[in-house]
Amino acid sequence: MKYRALTPQETEYAHEQLYLRTKEENMAYWYFPTTMKAGMKRNYPIAFEGCDTAYYPDFVLFDERIIIEIDGGYHNGKKQIERDEKKDQVFQNNDFAVIRIKNEDTSVNVSFWERLMEGLSKIDSIGNRATVSSYIKELKSMRDKEIQLWTSLDHIPEMSLVNTHRHKRIRNLYEYLS
Repeated sequence: MKYRALTPQETEYAHEQLYLRTKEENMAYWYFPTTMKAGMKRNYPIAFEGCDTAYYPDFVLFDERIIIEIDGGYHNGKKQIERDEKKDQVFQNNDFAVIRIKNEDTSVNVSFWERLMEGLSKIDSIGNRATVSSYIKELKSMRDKEIQLWTSLDHIPEMSLVNTHRHKRIRNLYEYLS
């Protein structure tokens, strides 16, 4: 697998991508463990030799060769499904694993972590991604701590939960678990 240089148009589009991140992509980034963020690139342009299209995945872990995409509703359309399948195939042909997470799974941190662990588990079973196991372990720990926090605050009256980010997350978690 070799990379090619970006065209001037692709470079310009790469700069635009920095300002086009969705709310769900930003939420997902916030939920990633620090260890994953350390090696992560966001909307980083990737152009493979022999491929006339550059791609701008939402998140890339180059060392682990993992692409993570946050898919909005438009990814359910026939044309977009075909584009996504082609894009995934290009990445897979160049030894990248692709994990797709739906937008709605970014509204609750535990839901996001579950989808991410599912994707990473498939990669981990291949056995060629050394740090993936540690990511899964860290995600499980984060999930368990959040659930423990939620259950410890279960007895707090609803009125005291108003207007704080942590309590909104707990309320979302409660809805997810219900």
